Amino acid sequence: PTVSNPAFEDILLVAHSLAGSGLISQQLVEDGGLPLGVYLENLFIKAACFYTTYACFQGNGVGKPLGLIINPSSAVVNRATGGTVSNGDGTSMLAKLLPASLPYSWWCCSPGAFAVISGLANFFPQYGVAVDSGEIVAGHCAGIWRGRPVFVTECLPALGTKGDLILFDPRMYVLGQR
Repeated sequence: PTVSNPAFEDILLVAHSLAGSGLISQQLVEDGGLPLGVYLENLFIKAACFYTTYACFQGNGVGKPLGLIINPSSAVVNRATGGTVSNGDGTSMLAKLLPASLPYSWWCCSPGAFAVISGLANFFPQYGVAVDSGEIVAGHCAGIWRGRPVFVTECLPALGTKGDLILFDPRMYVLGQR
């Protein structure tokens, strides 16, 4: 098949259940009441979201999603400047991106990588970035670098480690949920 006519394999998707529990003393329940219940429910939701995001970036595919970092279909760019990020690295990453993904791509980086990126040319701090017909990208966009939104997450490895900066099209990553 050609690049414009790829072949896909039949795959079996297995649904797993996500469950969580916590142990709380009766005294804490009596003292906290309904506000404590709401707080703890929100806390569990945030924890589930964090670990799902972490698995989408760094998961090994065994009982969790296959993460972007170790995915064999990911294109890897060798750094021009060793353990830091440069404008040249951004140019190399953009060159490896599928042309159809350019208008939809996002940068995601670790806090250490962001400290470097935010000081580079072509970085513009911004909160909420207009993309595609004026729609606002949800989340906490830290700015725009090389024309694409930048999101900072602690779910990526430290600066100087493979995966500390990722350029990807979120439309190309599928995560089944029910």
